[in-house]
Amino acid sequence: MTQDRIVGPLTEEQAEAPGWVLTVDGKQVPYREGALQHPNFGSVRFGQRPEGYPGWVFEENSGGGSVIVPYLIVNGETYIGMVQQARPLQSENPIWNVPRGFIDPGESPLEAAIREQEEEFGFQDAALRIRRIPGMGTNPNSTFFVTTGQEGVTFTAFRVFPNEVEEVAEESLGSIRVFRIREDLANATDRNGEAILAARFMPWTLAAQVGDMFSVAGVGRLAAAIEMDEVGFALERTFIFRNRELLLKAAAASPRLRHMQMLHGNGDRVLYFFNALMPGTYVQPHRHGETAGGTPGDHEYFTIIEGEADVLFFNDAGEITHTVKLRPGKQDTNAVRIPSGTWHSVVAHAPTVLNEAKPGPYVHETAKEFATWAPSGDASQEEREIGISFLNDRTAAQSAQ
Repeated sequence: MTQDRIVGPLTEEQAEAPGWVLTVDGKQVPYREGALQHPNFGSVRFGQRPEGYPGWVFEENSGGGSVIVPYLIVNGETYIGMVQQARPLQSENPIWNVPRGFIDPGESPLEAAIREQEEEFGFQDAALRIRRIPGMGTNPNSTFFVTTGQEGVTFTAFRVFPNEVEEVAEESLGSIRVFRIREDLANATDRNGEAILAARFMPWTLAAQVGDMFSVAGVGRLAAAIEMDEVGFALERTFIFRNRELLLKAAAASPRLRHMQMLHGNGDRVLYFFNALMPGTYVQPHRHGETAGGTPGDHEYFTIIEGEADVLFFNDAGEITHTVKLRPGKQDTNAVRIPSGTWHSVVAHAPTVLNEAKPGPYVHETAKEFATWAPSGDASQEEREIGISFLNDRTAAQSAQ
């Protein structure tokens, strides 16, 4: 039996007593071979199975769907991001599962994973965070599902960083902690903020016990990958350096016209990340260190990867004291150190990627202090224009001196 005819016609003898009865509109219909087909999903075929007896099989067009496992590592513990969805064939009540879905015609498994993540969690830089979990494509039920000659169900990991979540204290119990996407990040997306906030990151040991088989398999795959290579930061740094274009695309799609890609955990001794800025973004003047409630000696370091950016330094009165022009050329200034407690801002004159580093650990409440003498909004075009106008006026005043 050829691959394109995984199910063939019944013999005359089998057709007389096929076992499986085909009923259409309440009437039994005799058959030797048949199919129920959908152009996007695939087909249910019935007839003689490869084993030689009557039956049916289901074959997806893509050979299998895509399962996404969002994960978070806090103090060495792995948490899995799950959403609660209606699965009426499994339970009368909504169940917890990791995001998953069919692969649309013409999509790759990775493209499907990116799309599903954006629909469930709303991150606009999914292509930068997501990668295939090692292992073969799987067959969810080899008695009825066909994956012969195709990839099968694929699993991808999607990393979320500790400073992008907040603990849900009322749902945590002792050492069992539960997190959700920070409210300001969820509401900043163009997706359903309420649905994103309803997603939960729970310990992987709990996530592995839910009733959804795809979720259990995905959690197991991720746990094995972490055990083997800790889903190493080095691989992710290489991945992002190869995808600066995607990082800038995420910045352009952001309401604030900038986007940060973290490569650290909140508890790390060094905070290391990329900051993509588009022209027109407004960075409110701020400072770090002991004066902002943080750690003494919290110096910050900027290295430009591409683009054009000016780093503005201010005194306590909000006057610009000096400007450092960052450019990536060999004869240009490529990096700058921002001393602890120094008011500063950044102006992007072209799509720009900065590599930033500063001491950890990260504490959201004391990470920075914003200047009260500068405009505070940056989410709308009007707010950004007010902020940029303020910086332009201060720059002009410095030039006139």
